[in-house]
Amino acid sequence: MFRHIEYLCERVQDVVEGRIHRLALSLPPGHAKSSTVTHRLPVYWGERFPDDVVLFTGYSQTFANRELSRPAREIAAERGLLAPDATALDAWHLTNGARLLARGVGIPPTGVNPIGLLVCDDPVNSRAEAASQTARDNVWAWWTGSIVQRFWPRTRAVVIATRWHEDDLIGRLMQQEAALPEAERTWTFVNLPALADPALTPGGDPLGRARGEALWPEAKPADFLQRLRDTEMGAYEFGALFQGNPTPREGTLFKASRIGLVDRPPAGLPACRGWDLGATEGAGDYTAGPKVSGPDADGLYYIEPLRFRHEPAERNRRIRQTAEADGARATLTRLLAGYPVKAAPVSGSKELRAEPLAAQVNAGQGGLGNARVVTHGTAAGRKAAAAFIEELRAFPNGAHDDQVDGAADAFAEIAAPAKIASLT
Repeated sequence: MFRHIEYLCERVQDVVEGRIHRLALSLPPGHAKSSTVTHRLPVYWGERFPDDVVLFTGYSQTFANRELSRPAREIAAERGLLAPDATALDAWHLTNGARLLARGVGIPPTGVNPIGLLVCDDPVNSRAEAASQTARDNVWAWWTGSIVQRFWPRTRAVVIATRWHEDDLIGRLMQQEAALPEAERTWTFVNLPALADPALTPGGDPLGRARGEALWPEAKPADFLQRLRDTEMGAYEFGALFQGNPTPREGTLFKASRIGLVDRPPAGLPACRGWDLGATEGAGDYTAGPKVSGPDADGLYYIEPLRFRHEPAERNRRIRQTAEADGARATLTRLLAGYPVKAAPVSGSKELRAEPLAAQVNAGQGGLGNARVVTHGTAAGRKAAAAFIEELRAFPNGAHDDQVDGAADAFAEIAAPAKIASLT
């Protein structure tokens, strides 16, 4: 059995045995979450608790019937548990009398009180629906007005979803729980990111994975997921859907929509390049060295993104090569222990250090702020600029913040000139 499937089965068994009363699981799409949990748990529950009502819910009645209820009925039939007269998809029962009902989000489960087990699988249908405040409010109104009122002390609930938005059902449940005293909290939240990331699993990766290790390497290995993120989806969508870490589109610190693009900066501006170092070839944290120049006569600052993944020797060669191209005055280094560099020390949290740069990005009351990202007029440059802007937008909650750290430190040097470190 694949290890993430085994882990899911263990958590579901915790629900059945009463060790967990409410369980919220966020997983990437295409990782067998429905076939493992939604299709099997209701039948298993009904077999064990014949007096109970099990409720399937999904984003629509059609989805609940065809994608949730039908596969469960087939499993019940294979096990000889399906009652001979159970022909409907929205309401059927087992030979022992257990009732299983399917309802779409927004449809009240009339005649069901109490619910023995609720399995809510993907309560939203699409990115557009998830982005709609009205749609999210409707899901919450259905949950609080039609579902929770049918909970009794022994009710068990499982919400399992691919996350689209930070304010989705799981997000609101997390906010609700966080406002309660710890002794009154009933929900257990589990996130299984496609690529292991300690920032997304503060208590440790549930599967004991190292950073960057794939959740289901037999089917979707790490290099495939990295290509999907870097070349096809972008960091924003991948972070939400595959990492279970949806973040505000506009960002909490940087207003990404206020950043303009230019082919190249004006010549002769003060410049500084800030380095934030990684040391793994092809995986893990990036080595980032964004260059910041300015201000020009209009008070604008220009950011040239740069990031790569190399082992230390090749990384150091790239840094030296870049420094030689820049000239020593444009190089600031961070965290370069063991490398012959004069380093400018930094202090304070990364959010605090980023605030001066954010002030320039966010400046003004509409239109563009005072920051421009340089593309060099190439497709590769535009791709690098898009990745940098996504990193700004997700900061400080995104999967990567290497370029933000470097750009913030470089900006601090040119905005309040001090002794600029240089490669020796």
